[in-house]
Amino acid sequence: MFSKELLEEGDFMLSQILHVNQRWQHCNLPRVDFSIQTVGLIKQNAANIHTNKVDIVTSSPVLAKRDSEVNKDIYELFEVSVHHNCSEDLEQRKETYSNYQVVYGDLASFQRDYLLDRFYGKNILGDRDFSCVIVDEVDSMLVDKGNNMLYLSHDIPGMDKLESVYVFIWQAINSSPGDPEDIDTDEIKDTIMNNLYDRISFNDLKKLDPSLSTKKLYKLLYGLTGTLGSQGERHLLKEVHQVDFVTIPPTKSKQFDEYDPIICLGHNKWLESIRADVDTLVNEQHRSVLIICDTINDVQSVEKCLKAKGELHVSTYTRDFEEFDVVQGTAKLQQGEIIIATNLAGRGTDIRISDKVREAGGLHVILTYLPENIRIEEQAFGRAARSGDKGSGRMILMVRGRKQFRRSKIIDLKKKRDKNELYRISEVKSYYEKHIVTEENCFKKFKKVYEKHREALDNADVPREVKAILLESCLDQWAFWLDEHSGLMEEFSHECDEKRTPPVLKTFLNKLQSFQSGECTGRGINMRNNGT
Repeated sequence: MFSKELLEEGDFMLSQILHVNQRWQHCNLPRVDFSIQTVGLIKQNAANIHTNKVDIVTSSPVLAKRDSEVNKDIYELFEVSVHHNCSEDLEQRKETYSNYQVVYGDLASFQRDYLLDRFYGKNILGDRDFSCVIVDEVDSMLVDKGNNMLYLSHDIPGMDKLESVYVFIWQAINSSPGDPEDIDTDEIKDTIMNNLYDRISFNDLKKLDPSLSTKKLYKLLYGLTGTLGSQGERHLLKEVHQVDFVTIPPTKSKQFDEYDPIICLGHNKWLESIRADVDTLVNEQHRSVLIICDTINDVQSVEKCLKAKGELHVSTYTRDFEEFDVVQGTAKLQQGEIIIATNLAGRGTDIRISDKVREAGGLHVILTYLPENIRIEEQAFGRAARSGDKGSGRMILMVRGRKQFRRSKIIDLKKKRDKNELYRISEVKSYYEKHIVTEENCFKKFKKVYEKHREALDNADVPREVKAILLESCLDQWAFWLDEHSGLMEEFSHECDEKRTPPVLKTFLNKLQSFQSGECTGRGINMRNNGT
């Protein structure tokens, strides 16, 4: 696992990729600067990438697109092709996986395509063999989001038949005079059930899909971050993923100045303090400002306050799918520009500044809340003073009550925060060991049965439409079983491993194994031939 601070993105990523042919489990990579002295070494190792395709996981689709495009010239210099998997077009993603040696994407995009390839037969991944993954902002991916699961969904046949039901409900509620509590819900329910009886079957309604944790899918795991300082976090990653750590010094000394924090009583005082700080920085010092908020509502409140005071160059960034112009291509932040964002802009976002902003003192970051751990705080302030530039930051926090305001000291707030983070890390580890691992083991057992069914259907020469229906039915049954028993994973953890299977799962799998592919496919073919 790598710790990096000010290394250039293309340089650091490429230096890792060029070492993927090394077959030790615990990587110990020295720092490699992108300079004329290392060109010979890089060129010599670049051929390794042709036999070891690499996936690079970023914290958002926006960053995946940007990094794959901005660093394209560097990769091409050493005959390494690069692209991203963030397109909604399945055929484009197929082409990406087949034709490019390095693929950027966020975690959900890789999970989605794995499921579509392995369980829906879309053949997206081609010959990619999960030999190596590089995880950017690895602490965010494996500590903060370490227990996240992905659930895919597919279209439900017959859902269009529910349209009239929704219309009836809407009409019944809106046409009833008086108190809504007087509405005869039994009458509505009877009408709905009568309407549905001959229209849609129960099978059409149950469309939940399997989940997947990809953390141990790859043979080699590399990661990098600038904020992995605590021993608790390192111990968690070392124990779960069996990794070693290397601290790589920055190429240039950091010139960041953290101003004294401000604690405000109430929402209005909080907004006024932010506005006053922005006014000084923008109108007197002629700098640019990044304001990081806890919620979208806070972003909107701050935006409204600043625009009411005449600030014109204000933009917001609150969701992954939004365009963030300042990080696209070679765009640079100009004097007087203000960005108000959620923490999406505080994690892994490289905001480039103009020469005039650099001369005026660089980017200033206002952190308007106390992050839940020191890593998120450092990431937020880390948007300023990058690559040797000057920069600064300040916390402007809000407390609601006078009693809390009188007792609030930033050092005490941070101590309490750090203590809570230790408890959270302990809970993450416990949840992983008792829930995630057990769910993965259950999933592996289901996967074996599922693959047998798919192989049987392939050998039976089943029409494609019939095969898809039968396999989706199998996935549906697994999804409902998992949904019903997800709260029992901790209980199952004592009896679910490679050799043991919980009785309730064994019963479910035995039921699935009794599925007769030939009989079902025969019925499907007969139905098709009869035109029904």
